[in-house]
Order: sequence, then structure tokens, then C-alpha cells
Amino acid sequence: MWRKLALFGLWLTSACTLEPYSNCEHGAAADGTCCPAWGLASNGRCSLRRWAAPDDATGLGVAAFFPSVDIDRFGKAWLAFEEQAAGGSGVVVARETPSGWSHSSPSLGLPGFNTAPRLAVVDEAHAVVVWEHVGLEAAAASEVRVGIGDGHFAEPPSGGRFSYPPYAYQNKVLAHSDGELVVTWNQAMDAGLRRGICIATRREGEADFVRPSSAQDVVSRSFIFSNSPELARNERGDTVVTWYESVGAKLRVMASERSGQAGYFTHARDEDALSPPDGDVENPEPAVAEDGRAAIVWRQVFPDGKMAVFLAERTADGVWTRPTIDEGFGVPVDLAWNTRVAFARSGDLYVTWEEHVGDDWAVMLAHRDAGGRWLASGREAMRLSQERAISPVLRVAADGTVVVLWRSFSGSRWRVMARRSAVDADGLREVDRWSNAVSLSRDGGDAGQVTLAAARQPSDHGGHRFVAAWSQDGRAFTASLD
Repeated sequence: MWRKLALFGLWLTSACTLEPYSNCEHGAAADGTCCPAWGLASNGRCSLRRWAAPDDATGLGVAAFFPSVDIDRFGKAWLAFEEQAAGGSGVVVARETPSGWSHSSPSLGLPGFNTAPRLAVVDEAHAVVVWEHVGLEAAAASEVRVGIGDGHFAEPPSGGRFSYPPYAYQNKVLAHSDGELVVTWNQAMDAGLRRGICIATRREGEADFVRPSSAQDVVSRSFIFSNSPELARNERGDTVVTWYESVGAKLRVMASERSGQAGYFTHARDEDALSPPDGDVENPEPAVAEDGRAAIVWRQVFPDGKMAVFLAERTADGVWTRPTIDEGFGVPVDLAWNTRVAFARSGDLYVTWEEHVGDDWAVMLAHRDAGGRWLASGREAMRLSQERAISPVLRVAADGTVVVLWRSFSGSRWRVMARRSAVDADGLREVDRWSNAVSLSRDGGDAGQVTLAAARQPSDHGGHRFVAAWSQDGRAFTASLD
């Protein structure tokens, strides 16, 4: 059955009558027909949903970098960024209100360099932000700090300092609608090369976090070093934390898993490595489906120096399938980078990355439907970008709409570009599920440090909303798809 779809920025309408539904995610036309995912009901018609892009007056901060964005259950955006100044830097949190953005600084009164903030919304009134802090003392080392607040941030009872000497970095945070917070970071275990992955949690109603007991209390192996923790969780609390670390002579993908919110995080062993032993890996990222399945993607180097993107998967009952060195996406390329993965509520799986072949830099996408069928041309990927492109970010909203964001070099500068998929596109080729690329950034200097948030809960208050954020000309900018 045909449906209205906004293809390549235009409405295409079939000669057939659209099927009416009693519950419409995006509203309905006057005849009761549901509007498709790219549309929104307005005056009895389905209108194209467009990005609300910024202008010069909407930039936030002064010397603002490293934005992090999230959306609360009412569809309002929260934004954290680093604001640099002479002799130090601070963390600023901005909250979207009917009259504009409200601002606060959880690092106020903490001299030194407060960098790399990561933000997650707890509920409509509270958010948590984690960041790295380096004091002004000659021997100061980086530590992970945490602030929780409703616009006026206060440190939790632990004093805000999460990590242990000698230093810590690469902090990440996840908040869920049930009130749970999960924080992970890379912890130096001694003055040498030993670094491990730490995890702290706080459940709804608890006064403080359950934290590691010491710098040695890690979920990774206690051997040489670990890097780049990432985390993902589903509705019932199944959680996966990933990183890469040295296992013998090679860097391998490792993971710690938790079954349900009441479970405990596993400790990785040598035999738990998920990547092939044939080459070094980098930057694994996890996703967890609502039924408990999980996926992890990463880039891996072949013995000849070429690279490809790989995928490991876990069944709902906890059994991992590990790829061999011959089971990457597509063919090996000069450089593969910035792997991203996400499940839709339907069970569809999406993977994006950037790849370089000579001077040709492209953002790629692979999509597998809930029935296990890889779309586009088998497990080959579809190219999303036409110009030189890097740094893809992937998110899936609660209604199943998918957005991929990236940076594209056009003319003489880097722009922020976006493409979105249609949810109700049954029977279409993969290439026809996606809108044309749209530029979100304003005219001016290079846009960088792109991030994206999607509404996590289906509701009347933003169940399909996306908010993109990036830095440009020393300020943080946002664009929204409502």
C-alpha cells in the first residue's frame, strides 16, 4: 500500500487512498489519514517537518567547545559545553525554556581546566553532567567530576570527585527515565601504563552513587591499559559498557555486561575479547535492543594496514557471535573511523561510519531490518554523503525515525549536514527511505564537534524530536527537528 512520503525534500503522492489509523504518531490529516514520519499535522494537512536551524543570535557561550546535548521527557533540550578563558575553562549547562535558554555552571568555584563535559537528562527538572578537571597546581592531574541539578547544579554527597589518583579521563554518562544514572571513565591504576575501566551507578531514590572502592576496582583486565569506554542501556536495565585494551600484542574489543538494573557488571577476561586477534582495533560502540540483544561496532586494522568496520552481536539470552577477520562491512579501505550503532524499537539495526579511499571521504550506512535482512545491497553500505564527509553521529527516536549527522566540506568550510529516514516506508528501496542531505549550520566559520540527541520515550511531548548541537565561531549552536 502506498503512503505519502517526503522524498528528496518534496511530497510525492500516489493515486491510492491512504490507510487511516486510530493512533497516529505524527497527527492526522482531515480525512483521518496518519501523517508519515517526515510529516506533521497542520490545519488538516500533513506538512513536511523541517529542521529549525540557528541564526547568529542563537549561539551560546563565549569560546564554547565540546557540546553535549540531551532531551527531557517533555521534549526540551539541555546542552552542556566547555567555555574557555584565560588561565582555565569552565563547564556551562544550558536548559531550553519558553523564554530562551537558562544557564548555570556546575564547575563554578573549581579553578583550573574543566573540560570534555558529557550531559544526560534525568527527568524534566534534573540533569547530570560529568567532566574532566585539572587544577592549577604544578602537579595537578585530571580527575572526573560530577554535578547534578535542576539548572543550579550542586555536587553530590561524594563531593563531586568520582575518580582516584593518579589521574582519570574519558568520562561518559547515561541517564534513564526510571531515574538510574550510570557513569564510566578510564582510571589510571598506578603511575605506569596500567589503566582500567570504572563504573558507578545511582538508582532512583538513592542519595549517592555506588562507586568503585579504589583505583584498582575496575571491570577491565588489570594489564597494561584500556581506552575509550562507551555505554548503552535498554528499558529494563540491560547495560553494556565497551572499551578496547591490550590483550597480548594486539588491541582487542572488550565489554562488561549487566542483566537488568538489579544485576552486576561482569569483569572481562582474556577469552572474552570480541574482536579478531588479527589486528588492532579502536573506538568500539555498543547498542542494546529492548529484547536484550546487543551489538558492538568498531574499526579494525588488517595486517596490510587497510581497515574495515566490524560487528559483534549478542542474542537475547546472552550468547555472543564474534566476527572473523573476513567478516567486515564492504571491502577494506585506507581509513575507517567513527563507528556508530543503534537499534530502533522495531528491532532494526543501523550502523554508520566514515571511510577514506585516497582523497574520497564518505559517510556510510548499513541497515538490517527486524527480520534479519540487510538492506541496500546486502551487507554492503549505502553512501549518505556526496561531498567530503567525516564524523557521523547516529540516533533513533522513540517513534523509529533515524537521523544521521555529519560534517561535510563544502566550498571552503566544514558544515553540519543531516539526513533522516522515513518510518513508514515499507516496500521502498533503502536509498528511497532517506531524505536529501540538509545543511544545519549557519554561514560563517568551520562547524565542528557535532553531537545529536533523540527523544527516548514515545509521548505527546517530543516523542519524535531531534536536537543537534555543534561548535562554530567560538559558540555552541543547536538545530531541532520537531
